[in-house]
Amino acid sequence: MQMIVSLIRLQKDKVKDNKLQDLLVTIQNRISAMSHLHELLFKQENATHIDTYEYFDLMIDGIRDSYHHDLKIELNIKAKLKMEEAIYCGLILNELITNSFKYAFPEKNGTIEVSLKKERMLLKILIEAKGSIVPFKYLESLIWSDNFISDSTLRTLLYRLRAKVEYRLIETIPTIGCRLTPAL
Repeated sequence: MQMIVSLIRLQKDKVKDNKLQDLLVTIQNRISAMSHLHELLFKQENATHIDTYEYFDLMIDGIRDSYHHDLKIELNIKAKLKMEEAIYCGLILNELITNSFKYAFPEKNGTIEVSLKKERMLLKILIEAKGSIVPFKYLESLIWSDNFISDSTLRTLLYRLRAKVEYRLIETIPTIGCRLTPAL
């Protein structure tokens, strides 16, 4: 795969059209994302899970080198992904980071936070509450202790978590809080 990336890079350097150069960089980064995953899988003994932090860090460094931006990227990864999950997460993250480099920061500096732990933290809090209602403000203070968040951020987190577990398992009480309920 590295050979393919190198060939694309060589071709990109010869192209004068900016749109075509951008397309070649995007293709190069997508192939590199897959290449990094394969590289990490070959290095480790257990090929079922991947060190997500290392994978995302390698991939983001490659994207950063492609765009020559001074964006700060904070990785807050405390999870290992199954290989098939890592493939999809890597491709999605590649697209999100690439689009951030291209469009989100016209000044070419800023900060992007990548996190995979908030859903897990929310579920842990709800499990520890043992069916009691957990107020939204309390959840916000535990999960985002150092940042102010909008109501839609917490709703999005709840929605994502509900999509991963049995939907009826998490009951939301409007303006009050939420709790785990026995699945019917």
